[in-house]
Amino acid sequence: MTGLAGQAALLGVCGLLMAGTLFAAVPDPAHSSIPGVVYLVGRNSSGVDAYGTFTVTIRDFSNAAKANADVRLDFTNCTDGALCLDPVAGGGTYVCTGTSKEVHGTTNLAGQVTFTIQGGRKAPAPASISATGSPPGPVVGCVQIFANGVPMRNASAVYVNQSFLDGSPVDGGDTHVEQLEVACAGLGAPYRARHDLDFDGVINGGDTSAMQAQVNRAGLGVGTTIGCTSICPN
Repeated sequence: MTGLAGQAALLGVCGLLMAGTLFAAVPDPAHSSIPGVVYLVGRNSSGVDAYGTFTVTIRDFSNAAKANADVRLDFTNCTDGALCLDPVAGGGTYVCTGTSKEVHGTTNLAGQVTFTIQGGRKAPAPASISATGSPPGPVVGCVQIFANGVPMRNASAVYVNQSFLDGSPVDGGDTHVEQLEVACAGLGAPYRARHDLDFDGVINGGDTSAMQAQVNRAGLGVGTTIGCTSICPN
């Protein structure tokens, strides 16, 4: 009996060790590095607009880098924006099926994957300068981010191209839309993360200035100078 009891105890310990090892290998939000805001941008003659480039680092519960992890950014709840499906490298694979709009990437040996997400604002410009003129949309955190299916955090989507659906690059039309949103916010319109370009939690003149800076970047050829021709309809 003693031998059997010892074997049972040993098997129990081995089982606990195996369970602990498997648990440690699970992606851990607390040890990972994931941005809280994703700037959707366009492209230029050199490729995608680097202003929107960001890196996600996935680690497990033991703080070890998680290689070959599938990082999924789900924009389905970002109802006021759209993804651009033009075949330009930006880090990631775009999935636009049914009601879903997602971008996937795979981490390297350091547990990192870098994205530059192409997309922009889908919501129309404000219908009027009033507290109700700004069209509806999510407040913050519409982007759901997963690693191997494990929820990691939510991030807000901010659109550099505020007049995305007309197929134009970033230009004065985007500044005009931003000015309308700032005017609506001044009259009490609800906060929408989509046009908080400096992401300070308020919509004001600082965002207009940030939008104009993006127009200036486009004028120099380093920003979003090429419009999107293929848009995820979701």
